[in-house]
Amino acid sequence: VLAAGLDVAVQQAALTRLAASGIGVITRVDAAYPDLLTERLPEERLPYYLFYRGDLDNLTQPGVALLGGAQPAEDALAQVSALASALADEGHLLVGGYDRGIDRQALDDARGAGAPITLVLPAGIETMEAVLQRLAPRGAVDRVLALSPYAPTVPYSDWLAAARMSLIGALAEVLVVVGRA
Repeated sequence: VLAAGLDVAVQQAALTRLAASGIGVITRVDAAYPDLLTERLPEERLPYYLFYRGDLDNLTQPGVALLGGAQPAEDALAQVSALASALADEGHLLVGGYDRGIDRQALDDARGAGAPITLVLPAGIETMEAVLQRLAPRGAVDRVLALSPYAPTVPYSDWLAAARMSLIGALAEVLVVVGRA
């Protein structure tokens, strides 16, 4: 306990630096921690903390996830665009990971139509800064929430990208998987 106490000041300084750049952290004991995660995920898959940037109100809304292949056919992209736009027009929240292909197309179309979106990142939140700046520049009033269960500077890996899919599924009330006809 005494050895851990020496690290508290370092960790507090890191959290202060993150907060200054608009990044916060919620833990399982915080009221903002998503109930859907605790209700739908087994203990071993439930993150102890989530780093976030953006609108935590997104966690109180039911979401729709449009998922599919990274290299979809043009007709699949057109169908996803139409569906994402229709969902956005009706005010639905879209949830995803911003993977190439179907997922990214749906989130880009929803964001372009002004719908709220929640991203579950495949790396640390600071690592994904370029993507976040494009979707929700700092200081912009928007309805974008980015979540990461990984430490802020953790680099992307295929394993982490796959691991976060359970979080996307748990946060969405509806999953639509777009496949080949």
